[in-house]
Amino acid sequence: MTLVSNLYWNCGWQRELHCSCKMLGTPGGGRKITGIFAFRPVSRWIMELSIHKSVNHSWLARWSLPRVLMLLLGGAFVGLMMDIRVEHVDVVHRRSVAWLPILYCGLMAVASVGATFVWNSRARRLMIVLFLLAFLVGGTGFFLHNQGHIGEAITGPVHAWIDPKMSHSDSPPQLAPLSFAGLGMIGILASLRRFNEPAGERI
Repeated sequence: MTLVSNLYWNCGWQRELHCSCKMLGTPGGGRKITGIFAFRPVSRWIMELSIHKSVNHSWLARWSLPRVLMLLLGGAFVGLMMDIRVEHVDVVHRRSVAWLPILYCGLMAVASVGATFVWNSRARRLMIVLFLLAFLVGGTGFFLHNQGHIGEAITGPVHAWIDPKMSHSDSPPQLAPLSFAGLGMIGILASLRRFNEPAGERI
């Protein structure tokens, strides 16, 4: 099927759309169908409004995967901050260092969302430095949660799988602080130049 369309614009109150469609492969050389459609001023206003909306929202299509990941990381840090605040509700009164992961999550949530809308080379370099701090925060929490006994962080999860009679201890989760390292690694990879346009992105 071949479709040939000609759009004629008339001044004043209407437009005419002349569409001719020729069906090939039918007996007698095919048949031709012609239609004429008139669009009133209301239809013209609706079409112009649709075009205006599509132009306004076209910037969403230009977001790269690293930029979307940065927005998702902002949400992840918000959820992590809420969870840690509940888990550290008592310990913050005894040890001020327990505020460190909470404050860091709040900082990274704001920074990640902000970098999403200002995604250029300078913002990416700043985010790499901030995401590197995730390894420091996670490593500090990993050491404190295990009270310096790093070997127990390995034997504990292993015994949970092989010993069905193992009782759950009231000690802090041994591997939970390593989640900071995971989020930090994702953030660093998303901020690297090789995964972004050399000149950065503009909204």
